[in-house]
Amino acid sequence: MVYEGTIPSIAHTLSFVMPFLREDDMRLSQICRWLPKIQGQWLALAPNVIKLNFDVAFECQSMRSVYGVTCCDSDGFIMVACSTLHPHVSDAFQVEALACLLAVNFVRGLGFNRVVIEGDFLRFFVSVSYGFVHRKANGAAHVLAQEGKMYSSSKYWMEEAPPNTMLVEDKDRERL
Repeated sequence: MVYEGTIPSIAHTLSFVMPFLREDDMRLSQICRWLPKIQGQWLALAPNVIKLNFDVAFECQSMRSVYGVTCCDSDGFIMVACSTLHPHVSDAFQVEALACLLAVNFVRGLGFNRVVIEGDFLRFFVSVSYGFVHRKANGAAHVLAQEGKMYSSSKYWMEEAPPNTMLVEDKDRERL
């Protein structure tokens, strides 16, 4: 890497980067004080429920990552596991999001239909959760997805959406 016409030593680069890493660690420790205490051990599940855990090893310089996914039965025994290499990933956030997608596709391909998915993916967030809602409670997003088929590229709206989407959202809000 060239910086201002010179190639800095590893020691110089580390002395520059380390204060930023320490600052991030301080911010993370402050955030973690406010997070709910997270269970640090594996908890048994109801019968016929599968637990899928995923994690990532990311190499920033080579922009390469490896995903690890384990699929356990309700007693905690590994039923299936996979490790997948994924080249050309630009940052850790993208890597974790792709790992979650891989985990979902992995368990879907195995045919399981009662699943708990876990990962240590909190980067940039204080908390993350996912839950199922029936389409009746997800109407505006569904209408927007259907209307999106008409566009030739991605579209973004701030504090508004297409008219049909806004109508569904208004009806949903009236039911609250």
